[in-house]
Amino acid sequence: MSIRRSPSYLVRQDHGYCFRLHIPSDLSPHLNLKELRYSLGYVNLKQARIRAAKLGAFVWGLLEKARADIRAWGYTTMDRDRIKALIYDYFRETLEEDERSRLEMTKPFTSDELEGQYLASSSTFDDVEDEVARVDIRRVSPQVVELLNRKGITDIPSDSLAFKALAFELLKAQYSLLRIIAARSEGNYVREGELKKEYLESVLGEPEVIASKLAYEPKTTRKTGPRLSENIRDFLKDKQKGRLVLRSQKSLEYSLQLFVELTGDPFVQEIDFEVMRSYFEKLQMLPANRTKKSQYRDKTLEELLAMEIPEQDRISVDTINGHIRWVKNWGVWATRWGKMAQDYTKGLKQVTKPDTRADEERDAFTKEDLQVIFNSPGYREDKFNKPYKFWLPLLALYTGARLAELSQLELDDVENVDGVWCLLVQTKETGNEAKKRLKSKASRRKIPLHDFLVNDLRLIEYVKALGDAGATRLFPELPYYNYSYGQAASKWFQDFRDALGLNKDGRKITFHSFRHTLTRHMKQMGASGQALSELVGHSTGSITQERYAKRYPPAQLKSLTIDKVDYGIDLTHLKRSRYVTYPQKVAKHVVES
Repeated sequence: MSIRRSPSYLVRQDHGYCFRLHIPSDLSPHLNLKELRYSLGYVNLKQARIRAAKLGAFVWGLLEKARADIRAWGYTTMDRDRIKALIYDYFRETLEEDERSRLEMTKPFTSDELEGQYLASSSTFDDVEDEVARVDIRRVSPQVVELLNRKGITDIPSDSLAFKALAFELLKAQYSLLRIIAARSEGNYVREGELKKEYLESVLGEPEVIASKLAYEPKTTRKTGPRLSENIRDFLKDKQKGRLVLRSQKSLEYSLQLFVELTGDPFVQEIDFEVMRSYFEKLQMLPANRTKKSQYRDKTLEELLAMEIPEQDRISVDTINGHIRWVKNWGVWATRWGKMAQDYTKGLKQVTKPDTRADEERDAFTKEDLQVIFNSPGYREDKFNKPYKFWLPLLALYTGARLAELSQLELDDVENVDGVWCLLVQTKETGNEAKKRLKSKASRRKIPLHDFLVNDLRLIEYVKALGDAGATRLFPELPYYNYSYGQAASKWFQDFRDALGLNKDGRKITFHSFRHTLTRHMKQMGASGQALSELVGHSTGSITQERYAKRYPPAQLKSLTIDKVDYGIDLTHLKRSRYVTYPQKVAKHVVES
């Protein structure tokens, strides 16, 4: 073959022209390549020059990008020689530790113990050999993080080429270590010497020389690596790829932003159990609704933490635990992907509530409370200006449904099932699926409607009137705000409750109290636990029942639960409301407004 040099990158061969480019010396070790060759095909010299020039420009662009990536990924501070030095230290220390543990034995190994050691090493050896063959570094990645931290190295990201190269070398070292330890278990120290020499010479080269020349000094004078806020941005991007509902996403973002604020946005490698302890203590000292209450609104975080916030003004146990759940969620992610040496969020514990039963956390309505509510001017004098103010308390009282479930109902969620009118608490394949939420899988259910709602208050006629007027939702007047249809209704009921004086003397009255009222009433009337759980959408706690027992048909569920409801109060005056007597007129007004 005769070769003569032609213009840049061009080499003439017997069968045409070839592109050739020498890889720069600073990139060659990283790319494991000294030159690049590419056949230009059967073309004349002019065409070959044009192709070679274009190819040269393209390749140089790739090389410049590779150079930038290597700098960004930390390979310049963790070259191949330094990787070998770290692995040599690991190799030497592991064998020394194994030998020391053998010498510290209080009595000699038995034959069975030696055989067990040998079999364990042999079994693990097969797994590691397979990992080396497949270049599978997932198992050893956490060990690499720990090794780097122990050496004070904090500027090698886990997604860098340097990190992956170090992990692969660690795998190869473990492969040889297992063979050596197996030889020790057989008492064959001659074989050990051969295996050590084979590994050191064929894999590491001259590690003793490398280690002496390239001792890695811990970087204690300069903080490096990503800060917590940067790391959390990556975490949130990963979460956004999942099926996290919008409201949960907003809650996640707020909790982690607060986490950053309370920790002072440290470098991720600085986070430890002390940082978590400090975060936990500060979190419990914060006031609830600090951006809304005038006494806290304009104060910095430092000023708030310096204040003596009254216990009743502080964030609730549920809110604290919600923040902790999201922070622990981040901690699992950060550890899994090697962003943090270990999961320091494991030290965070859920705060326990005071010694209060679940049914005492909110008060149910008394008979007197219900008389006050349904004899208020809004009901007695028909003064409510929006349909939801009339209907929502009544629906909650006779179904036990949650405010969020009722507020998001669509017209076709009111359905006649086998002769029984029901509310269908569900999400759907189409329509407002993204805006309709369920608290849990058990929440999906069919709630039979009480005869008072259907026959006396003519709820079905109102539903049909809304459909005729062009509506699709039961309460089209409720806006979608803050990822829920229930925000406006919740605020209205709080004001309504306070105006009636129902929340005095330490009582815990909320809209949810209607749900507690129905469940307590059902228990007093002797409703079965299974039927009541189905009605209100609670898990039974029994895997057998939930997996294998069929749900009650609506007619049977109605007779077991809803038909028993009788609060002993007179509500006949409600039949005179315009929401009952003029459903078409009301529906038309709601839709047009």
